Amino acid sequence: MSICANCGRSNVDDALICAYCDQIVGPDTDSFGLTAEELTLSANKSTQPRRSGSFGRRTRLIFYAVNANQMVEIDAHKPGGLIVGRCDAAAQVVVDVDLTPVRGLEAGVSRRHARLIVQNDHLRIVDLGSTNGTYINGLRLPPHEPVDLRDGDEVYLGRLKLMTTFMDGALWSGTSIQG
Repeated sequence: MSICANCGRSNVDDALICAYCDQIVGPDTDSFGLTAEELTLSANKSTQPRRSGSFGRRTRLIFYAVNANQMVEIDAHKPGGLIVGRCDAAAQVVVDVDLTPVRGLEAGVSRRHARLIVQNDHLRIVDLGSTNGTYINGLRLPPHEPVDLRDGDEVYLGRLKLMTTFMDGALWSGTSIQG
């Protein structure tokens, strides 16, 4: 167990963010050089206008994983949505979008971290009660509540920083994960 310096409560050993007060547990800087301030971002940034949230039938999601300097193209139109996290053969966990290759394990991505689902031509993300949280533009998402994801959003799954781009059709071909 690790003790939060802010509230004094016990957290699981691998927790990066306190489950009680949402402060970073452990040292001020993580292994990727992200400070608590960078992880939670400023309130000013989260109030700036966001780009389009329209996500049509041909739209693809591009995640740029900043920590790994890699792009991942995702077809998010799977009925019922896509589970995003880390595959783990030992625990018999299989997900639709495996972030292990983009340093997901090191960045604190849970095995079943979030769900991406398209509803009414909008892409939504749902935190699945992950240990280290899901953030959009610096705001922590409440577990199990769908939130619109928009073109240009900055998403953190744990400490894994993902920049989002919506692309119409198959204009880019890189690593593709089919839903």
